[in-house]
Amino acid sequence: MRLAASHDVSLPRARLWAALTDLDHLEALAREHRVELARAGAGGAGTEWEARFRLRGADRRLGVRLVAEEAPERLGFGLEGEGILGTGEVALAALGPGRTRLAVSLEIRPRTFAARLVLASLGLAQGRVERRFARGVAGFARLLAARGRRRAD
Repeated sequence: MRLAASHDVSLPRARLWAALTDLDHLEALAREHRVELARAGAGGAGTEWEARFRLRGADRRLGVRLVAEEAPERLGFGLEGEGILGTGEVALAALGPGRTRLAVSLEIRPRTFAARLVLASLGLAQGRVERRFARGVAGFARLLAARGRRRAD
């Protein structure tokens, strides 16, 4: 399953990049959403997180590894969870001096039969899943923009 969405932000790319790579702030946001995180590494390519959260009544685990960091344009991630493998990318494109497009893409592949069934059921609701993903990306972009504005003040 592949998902992609973008959102335009009224901030220069450098300030949005600074907010995007502020790991302590991002981890605090995750904890606000009841995600337990454990980080291995100080930042940059090779940094890993183990995320634990509750989804649909079950405890889940997701391993995330930052595999590429091309400042100030792109972050690439590898994902590994219970029955799934995936890749993700967050890209920033300057649209003008004070405007930046945040684009997020995610590709998930099943490793088990159970995961294949879950992804197939999500495929049946593809439109709804894409809309929810786009809303999530827009919300994330707004949080980053707010952080970028505060850092500049």
